[in-house]
Amino acid sequence: MIATTLDRYDRIDVLVNNAGTVVQGDLTEIKTSDYRRIMATLVDGTFFCIRAALPYLVRTKGRG
Repeated sequence: MIATTLDRYDRIDVLVNNAGTVVQGDLTEIKTSDYRRIMATLVDGTFFCIRAALPYLVRTKGRG
């Protein structure tokens, strides 16, 4: 994603972390694997996107 953006626009000014996933059901019915998938998307995804984009955001004084 970062490489594609840089190839197309040559810079990154803003990063919007807007990904999510949901599992339907009661808390007692949600499988551990579903919980891990949710956390991977919401927490890990946000962390890794920020980490990948940060050097370019610093260069442009952008926002993450």
